[in-house]
Amino acid sequence: MGADLRGDEPVLGSWPMPYAAMAWVLCEVPRDLFCGNPRVHFQHYADRMNEPRKTLRTWRAWACWAITRRVRPELPGDPKHDVREPSEAEIADGLERYGLPGEAGWWTDVLEGRTLWR
Repeated sequence: MGADLRGDEPVLGSWPMPYAAMAWVLCEVPRDLFCGNPRVHFQHYADRMNEPRKTLRTWRAWACWAITRRVRPELPGDPKHDVREPSEAEIADGLERYGLPGEAGWWTDVLEGRTLWR
């Protein structure tokens, strides 16, 4: 998610950004296995991002946060962390503006269940 890619790399034809893989891991991790709270992780990560490619990586962190909210809705956010959580539309716009060509669509397909990950 943090690699410096332009979008024309051949590997992206076979392996787009791993939003589907993220959803699969979140769904498949055994509920009794402690893996922390990925929703809180991505919430904090997005709000504390640094360079390089800070803006793009921030939107990708929020994208993973949104996937976590969909796949694991029982996981709470951090109510003590004072941050404005973006809407899914804002995340899609951020990925469209700063991400790879087609990235917002890849993410939306995972979020809406149009990409198989189960």
